[in-house]
Amino acid sequence: MVAGDHARDHGIATRMQRSVVSEMCVGGKLWPVASLPVSRYRFSRHKFSMKNPEYERRFKLAAYTEKWAVTMSKVRVRQVVSRTPFPRWHLLTFSGPGGGESRGIVDMIAIRKDHSTPRRGLKRGDTFQIILIQVKGGYAAKPTAEDGKRLRIVAREHGACGVLLAAWKKGKAARFYSLRKKATNGKPEWTEVDDLDAVFG
Repeated sequence: MVAGDHARDHGIATRMQRSVVSEMCVGGKLWPVASLPVSRYRFSRHKFSMKNPEYERRFKLAAYTEKWAVTMSKVRVRQVVSRTPFPRWHLLTFSGPGGGESRGIVDMIAIRKDHSTPRRGLKRGDTFQIILIQVKGGYAAKPTAEDGKRLRIVAREHGACGVLLAAWKKGKAARFYSLRKKATNGKPEWTEVDDLDAVFG
């Protein structure tokens, strides 16, 4: 790199650090921002990036897959709870703006009234049984150890009786995995549920 090129790049970097970007380098030339097609570029205070059609396609596909994963997981659970004795389980899902994924580690909860013998001062049906469910669709990454830790904290916070992972892939029924109550070195955090009826029994 010659001295002139170095000075030019330094000048560009300095201008890019200002709160308002007036010029940017495209194709080796310095262009006024106003002359560039806005639809192709996204700007922030300190950086800019070109919109990537492939990234946007994958983002939309991931959102679409996530919605279907939640739907198919609900179908599987409803098939099971339709056979369970009263009181019935109810499913509650959480969605963000536009029906997309919402913030937080829990995607869905199953809840029903607890008709077992109540503790002193309460009557049957005063308390609830809750199962937390995280949903993964397609080839989404498996939950991390940090995810497991957060889910255990949430479960303790709300007195949940179990934590499930629902994993769905197109063309297949949702599969469910149960989170161990305590992390154990050398053992997987999640174990596949062979009998979902027993979980919601």
